[in-house]
Amino acid sequence: MTAIADHDVVTGTPYVLVSTDGHVGPSLTGQLRDYCPQEYLDDFDAYAAANVGPVAFVGSKEMMTERELPASLVKARQLAFDCPGQQDPDERIKDMDLDGVAAEVIFAGGQNDEVLPFLSPMGLSVAGVDAQLQQAGQEIYNRWLADFVTVQPERHVGLVHVPIWDIEAAAQAVRWGHSHGLRGVNFPAPRAGLLAYNDPAYDAFWRVVEELDMPLCCHSGGGETPLGITGPGGAEIFMSEALWLGRRALHQMIFGGVFERFPGLKIVFCEQRTAWVPQTLPDLESIYYNTGVSPFVKSLKPPSEYWRQNCFIGGSFLAPFEVALRDQVGVDNLMWGTDYPHQEGTWPNTALAVRNTFHGVPEDQTRKILGENALRVFNFDAVKIREIARRIGPRPVDVARPVPADELPEHRGFAFRERGQYS
Repeated sequence: MTAIADHDVVTGTPYVLVSTDGHVGPSLTGQLRDYCPQEYLDDFDAYAAANVGPVAFVGSKEMMTERELPASLVKARQLAFDCPGQQDPDERIKDMDLDGVAAEVIFAGGQNDEVLPFLSPMGLSVAGVDAQLQQAGQEIYNRWLADFVTVQPERHVGLVHVPIWDIEAAAQAVRWGHSHGLRGVNFPAPRAGLLAYNDPAYDAFWRVVEELDMPLCCHSGGGETPLGITGPGGAEIFMSEALWLGRRALHQMIFGGVFERFPGLKIVFCEQRTAWVPQTLPDLESIYYNTGVSPFVKSLKPPSEYWRQNCFIGGSFLAPFEVALRDQVGVDNLMWGTDYPHQEGTWPNTALAVRNTFHGVPEDQTRKILGENALRVFNFDAVKIREIARRIGPRPVDVARPVPADELPEHRGFAFRERGQYS
């Protein structure tokens, strides 16, 4: 990779942009019903009838209209809501080309008020819904997504959803996804009702994931539901607590020896921010080096070594103060994402967002973070993706130009934060 970076510094070859965070929102009745097995159609139709209309989850149109909002934010929310690329792969490719994005990783959870059958919008389990129906809902979505990514498949990593509560079935789902063109796993964060990930019972699952080299992707909001989100400040509480609730697998997998037993595993924390890493790793190291540490943990490597070897940040809408932490996070462990088409993401202002964040970052490091790391972690065909990037990617000379105040977009997504401020 170093030789490629050195060559590109001289030639000015366009950057390879790989988004580790994009979203789809298939139509429940207009698209997913066609993938529903006959034996579940009555349940599907009943679920669809009960879930028609706006969905009350953070970022939904219903929640966004409950308060006074800046006109620019309302406009950005409507743009996301109306985005056809959430459901149409050809329209999605057009948006990627215009944004300079050569490849992407796809999660569920569009901002168009669509739900998945028997699941949350992000594909998580729902209290009170039969586990067999939830597994059927995952299989319906997986089949739809496997078809969706057949349009220019080299540009997409679709994530297979797995019934993690049934370890054998989850391993089978990973094998099915891999054989049908899905190249990563939508990995739920720990939650009540599941075995913790330090339980050796998961070894059969880890073995299949490692064998097939399917990255485990933990998205924000993928953990337990935070307390208090229906009360005052509920949306803000969700945005605060969903982040750390979504990354608790890190502690369980490090101290449970999972990465020691399965050194080929890769876990990616997507849309989880970045500043927590330089704070969390010293905390874990303090525990590891404590004189009272258990003999089991003492037999393991230090947590920072497992971080470097197995763990990655899918840094959606990286802000300047976050990329400034790249050496502490690990330049080889940090990636980038648009969060397409979400209102908080970079689309359709990705070119400005990239300039705003990376204009002062050395070119070889910029290349790694914007795309080269993701090519490696997600096993993209690097030759094909670099060829696409040569056609649509931003040039280093353009990215190196700071963004003056009069060029800032009307709606500043999270990539334009300053020390965490949304301003």
